[in-house]
Amino acid sequence: MTSRRVRPVAAAAACVLIVAGCSDSAGSLDEAATERAVGRAVAAEVAPTVTGTDCGEDLEQVEGGTFTCTVTLKGVGPLAVDVRQVDDEGTLDVAPAAAVVTVERITDELTTSLEKQFKRTFQVRCSGDPIEVRAPASTSTCSAKDATSRRQVTVTVTDTAGTLAFAVAPPR
Repeated sequence: MTSRRVRPVAAAAACVLIVAGCSDSAGSLDEAATERAVGRAVAAEVAPTVTGTDCGEDLEQVEGGTFTCTVTLKGVGPLAVDVRQVDDEGTLDVAPAAAVVTVERITDELTTSLEKQFKRTFQVRCSGDPIEVRAPASTSTCSAKDATSRRQVTVTVTDTAGTLAFAVAPPR
């Protein structure tokens, strides 16, 4: 089995932002302002529209503190987002806990990888929803066909940026 690793063209990056507004209780982040800021940060990095953000209640404002928000993506579903408080002023570092990937991107990158590796044309078909939230180390299967053979390919999302690794089985 041959393995190849491909980096995404546009990787989702962590985003630092400042939450404006005060909370009703001293030492807490403003829940609504935090959720708006986290939702905007994610919306700037992913294609599906953000339709909602939930960070829970009683978000303590403390340097180094962490919490998880759930951002809902239209037509896709929930995306967990890890949030770290950079300082005690409300500056937040927002990073998705999973990757948002499309079957189209997987198919395109796998086709390019196979054609480079084997120096011939392949037709590739991959299963799954058109766009999905995929955790690091999650796998899916594609089939690749050229003029003389078929190959099964295991696709692994290796990180939250959506880097893909391909494990190509021998021809059948």
